[in-house]
Amino acid sequence: MFASFSSTLMSFPPHRIQNLGRINFYHHKSSSALTLCFIPGFRSSFRSSIKSTHLFNWTQQHNVGFLTWDHDDETSIQDWCQQGKDIITAQLLSTTNHQKLLFVGASLGTWLAIRIAHDLLHDTDVMKKVTVQGLIGIGGGVDTTERWLQELGAPSNGHNVEGGIWRRPSEYASQGHYDISLSFLKASRPALLLQSDDINDITYPIHLIHGALDNDVPLTHVFELLDWVRKRQLSHLPSTTTDLAHLHLIKDGDHRLSRPQDLRLLDNVLNTCADVMDLDDSYTK
Repeated sequence: MFASFSSTLMSFPPHRIQNLGRINFYHHKSSSALTLCFIPGFRSSFRSSIKSTHLFNWTQQHNVGFLTWDHDDETSIQDWCQQGKDIITAQLLSTTNHQKLLFVGASLGTWLAIRIAHDLLHDTDVMKKVTVQGLIGIGGGVDTTERWLQELGAPSNGHNVEGGIWRRPSEYASQGHYDISLSFLKASRPALLLQSDDINDITYPIHLIHGALDNDVPLTHVFELLDWVRKRQLSHLPSTTTDLAHLHLIKDGDHRLSRPQDLRLLDNVLNTCADVMDLDDSYTK
């Protein structure tokens, strides 16, 4: 089993940051067939993320590849998923070598990771080249844009909307709010998970690390996601397969989950996923 370790804050070298269209990404290759793909949350950048730095250090220590990218400010969640898939395909799946992917999604990045993993495993051009080793959600939330639309639709909240832009208050934004386009929220509806039937099989382990004090993604949403995942795992795996959906609850944790003790738990989950190298063929489409 891999050891746990402490991260030191680092900067991703500007000359190593690449782009695909308007999307910045960072790829560190290794001799391993396993690559960790980190997907940041809404309006979060891998360049300033404590979790991104920690994950990169972990991959360096264990000779695992590392791939991460930012999101377009506008477009839609559907477009963000396609952009992430395009980066993975171009960087990792352009050769004949089989690749193992370990997804880590922060907040809304969990939603993207589930979508991207599904698209890769059902794309006839790449499905034989890739195995999804596992997926870890940190403070993971899905269908976030629809929850925000419901929040916006409550007249008693006195929301600040002008010219199709919602100034949604946020403690994570330097100016105290995010400017969110209503068109972005509505255009993201085709990517919704929980009320959709287009994903009916999940054949890899999923670990959800969540804080009991998370006000951004309440526990009720996490339990709903966990139930959704389990229904799509157990219906497509052998009856002898043990439960592949896990919730790691941090009783005093909030949404960020970037404290040393939070990152130590993340290490433990990473180690578990990285050790499961000989998954049954039924885990891969």
